[in-house]
Amino acid sequence: MIKNNSILNLDTDERMDIGTYLLEQINDYMTHIRGVRVSPELSVDAVAEHVRRLSFEHPVSAREAIYILEGLRQYQVHTPHPRYFGLYNPRPNFMGIMADNDYCSIQSAAYSLEPCACSGRNRKLTIGRFVKMQ
Repeated sequence: MIKNNSILNLDTDERMDIGTYLLEQINDYMTHIRGVRVSPELSVDAVAEHVRRLSFEHPVSAREAIYILEGLRQYQVHTPHPRYFGLYNPRPNFMGIMADNDYCSIQSAAYSLEPCACSGRNRKLTIGRFVKMQ
């Protein structure tokens, strides 16, 4: 297989690896959410150090570049946690996460460029207003 000449264009194996990795991370988070703190022990220095680990000066693999997921696990309030009693943040669910990745990741500056994405996003937002939160 011919490799693309850009580090941002992954080949088939790399795309499948990243897709599988992300699904594993989502599943692990949802399966083990009870075992993490509801809210983090905040440390500005620790967060800054975590973010600094990724440098644009040296290329890294796609898997290494999305290490930020671990930071999200450590340094955020976990709304899906059973002991989270927030008023305005509904719990995410797997299909909602997948829908966000489906429609919200598409660049749709105008309906004429991405009619399906725009329509799907608008429908999702409309349905979301009427769906009973669980």
